[in-house]
Amino acid sequence: MIASKCQSKQRTAGRRRWLALAALVIAPCACIGAERALAKGHAPVYSPDGRQIAFERDVGERRVVGLFTRSSGKVEFPDLGPGSSCHAAFAPDGTLYYIYSNITNTNYELFNMRHELKTGCNVFRLRDGRPERVTSGFCHDMTPALSPDGKMLYFGSTRDDKRRFNCSIFTLDLSNPSAAPVRALPGDMNYCSGAMSPSISPDGKKVVWGEYGGWTPPYCIQSAPIDDPAGKKPLTSAPEFAFAPRFDPSGRYVCYSSVFAGERWGVRVIELATGKVRRLADGMEPAFSPDGRQLAYERDGMIYECDFNAEEAFK
Repeated sequence: MIASKCQSKQRTAGRRRWLALAALVIAPCACIGAERALAKGHAPVYSPDGRQIAFERDVGERRVVGLFTRSSGKVEFPDLGPGSSCHAAFAPDGTLYYIYSNITNTNYELFNMRHELKTGCNVFRLRDGRPERVTSGFCHDMTPALSPDGKMLYFGSTRDDKRRFNCSIFTLDLSNPSAAPVRALPGDMNYCSGAMSPSISPDGKKVVWGEYGGWTPPYCIQSAPIDDPAGKKPLTSAPEFAFAPRFDPSGRYVCYSSVFAGERWGVRVIELATGKVRRLADGMEPAFSPDGRQLAYERDGMIYECDFNAEEAFK
């Protein structure tokens, strides 16, 4: 009990220190094209052909993956099973990958890292209209991403931590039916934390991901050569609170969610060559369209889309 109280006081003090520092810094903003409301939901991601946007939505006690068709505005929910699904991602061939668990409130379980969970949250894919298991285990698999050639799956997972608290990024060779997940980027932060939300550059040479600090900062974006994870370097730093990075189709920019004290969650884009950062809109969980001309993101439970022009944003 005494130890628990001490930990609680330390976390509170850490938050206060972070807020005091964060109040001193606000990133520059840039104008974007008029935003368009698309559908209720969270965590949007474009299909490779740009015709659809996959997203998450709470339906009753479940969180489920839906599909928004941009031309018609139609929303549909594929039959992925009786449980909950979240963290949608597309392979280059258009195959939908996602996280599925036969329990409800999957996202709640994922983000609270419930170590007493007696079932797994694993990677599935929708193939020929039918759900197909990709990973298995009594662990928390999450935030899947595919390599540009579609042969390698990247995902966050607690499978190397018996306590199921800390998350690392694993790879799975999809071209080898007998392959097992391999830990590629160890999560070495503190309680209830780690590395997740990987994104692979279009040329397949770099990976960016989020490192999450549990109850206290830092929450930062890291980058590394795909063949040298140990050569990582941070793209963001305290007092910025950043997560969920995604490359643009050119590989020159990374969008991500971030916040400083005194502002709302924001959609930010970093120009990798210069390190310049622009805040584009209130929102979070952004994703670039396949042509790089639009960004989709969520704000207050609604998915929006806006035009993006890098030359205008970074002039």
